[in-house]
Amino acid sequence: MAILNRLYPLIPALLLTGCYHDFIPEMDTEPVLCINSLITAGEPVAVELSHTWLYTDGDAAGGNVVDDAAVRLFANGIPVQSDYIPQEGDLIRIEASSRRYGDAWAEVVVPETARATVLEAEPRLTRVGQYEGTGVFAADVSFDLQIRLAVDDISGTDNYFHYSCDGCIENDSSFADTDGWESYFSTGSFKYEAEPIFAEHIGVLESVTGSDAWGFTFFTDRQFCDGRYVLNLQYVDANVRIVADSAAAESLPECWLEISLSSVSASCYNWANYCWQMDSGLIGDLGDVGLGDPQWGYSNVSSGAGVVAARSKAVCRIDLSEFVRNALAAERQ
Repeated sequence: MAILNRLYPLIPALLLTGCYHDFIPEMDTEPVLCINSLITAGEPVAVELSHTWLYTDGDAAGGNVVDDAAVRLFANGIPVQSDYIPQEGDLIRIEASSRRYGDAWAEVVVPETARATVLEAEPRLTRVGQYEGTGVFAADVSFDLQIRLAVDDISGTDNYFHYSCDGCIENDSSFADTDGWESYFSTGSFKYEAEPIFAEHIGVLESVTGSDAWGFTFFTDRQFCDGRYVLNLQYVDANVRIVADSAAAESLPECWLEISLSSVSASCYNWANYCWQMDSGLIGDLGDVGLGDPQWGYSNVSSGAGVVAARSKAVCRIDLSEFVRNALAAERQ
């Protein structure tokens, strides 16, 4: 009987669990013009226009593309044509007007190119194999890689950076797709935890709750203002696979890492940080379970919708061709 007395208060709660229904909220708002653009120094400006919509609209909004808008481009206060090539230091302004969705504009300064220097690139062989059959030669080389990349701060301004890396392999007809095989270069798994500056935006409480920097390679100059910082970049199980005609096996293709360190505008960094907060941060976690207030999306556009950002890219190349050739030569001995 004592057990039943404890169960009685649960009965109303069980009955209420089925009391819900879908509804469409009445929103007294009109859609506005949205501008998105990532401006890169030395490249033409591409602008994407859309408009805001209710979540309940779903796919019925027809892609939300705006095709009746006029777009105007300005560089340092002077109107320019759509084929204008922005340079470092340019103040770029984008204006758009639509009869249906109104007007919107945004400005951004193209940042100065980052000063990056590769101090060390040390591959460590973990696995190697090769096969030669009828008319086909295949090689597989796996390795871990440690890179030390120095970044010199650009004095006189707050700086924001973004790091990325791609594995590249020579595109030559001798090493084209052969019977379903394909040559490729994978950088493997990146160890975000090895470089603490990628986690500088993570607070103590977020660290305690398990948030990490996975997928986030943006950082600022707050820790090395007017100085130098050396990034510790580690990759695990990078892999180069080469497939070629047997006749071309003795002249293996070139392969290299292409490292990009971009100086980015504050708007670019703020948007990336906002996305991380929503996807991986405590604010997003609390919002997902109804314990946090909704967060307004980041925007630097006058209408409050969209992001206009800018970047200047510094590219460093790390040649790994000799390392791969030496690993295969040692395997043949």
